[in-house]
Amino acid sequence: MIELISRIKYPELYRRMQESAKATASGPTKFSTMLDDGQPRLAQSYNLLGAISDADILLFVHDDVIFLSDGWDERIKDAFRLGFNVVGAVGSQRYGGGMIFDSGKRYSAGKVVGRVDGKRVVKLMEHRSDVEPVMVVDGMFMAVDRRHFVKVNGFDDQFDGLFYYDVDLCLRSRCCVVDVLIAHEKPDHLRGVYPPDMRPMEAYTFAFNKKHGFGHDLQIGDQRCDTMEYADYVNKER
Repeated sequence: MIELISRIKYPELYRRMQESAKATASGPTKFSTMLDDGQPRLAQSYNLLGAISDADILLFVHDDVIFLSDGWDERIKDAFRLGFNVVGAVGSQRYGGGMIFDSGKRYSAGKVVGRVDGKRVVKLMEHRSDVEPVMVVDGMFMAVDRRHFVKVNGFDDQFDGLFYYDVDLCLRSRCCVVDVLIAHEKPDHLRGVYPPDMRPMEAYTFAFNKKHGFGHDLQIGDQRCDTMEYADYVNKER
């Protein structure tokens, strides 16, 4: 059984996410949530909900995600059968600190739908086979084998905001990206809206780098990726 675990900031977006997950899953799924209290305490919320779950697979997913691939749940299960313990929709084969894709396009894996210049497009990463081994995945859609989650003591609570909680767990795991398409979309009036007193990424960087032995001078690779309008992608895949 897969349990979808979310921290809800926008109930209307969560309902959209939940409905899309149910509509495209091959089998039954469970849902558990915690309401946002004004700060994105994802690690703390996810640890609490993960600790009381009896599901085999914990899928930590943001409330602004939309599921677009039929049978996404079976693809996640297939990856776990291969021995992976963290599965995502997008990620990077190389990671040395900073943002997930700082190592550059040539290490990127997966695909995701988003808005670019007002158009709904599919962002196509460099590597897109059925299963792509990676170092890290994006926490917006992050499935974790529950036994592994318990073994590594879940997310590190010191990364209690939007940053590093996901890649920190990935660096203690065997990760992959699977061929699942999701959208990561908010309405225009909610895009880029964060609590005014939210701690920035820099507030966590020193502790994260110290924990994993990363330096502070990052070499940033080419961040560009290919895109295709969503309607064209759907027609091509038919």
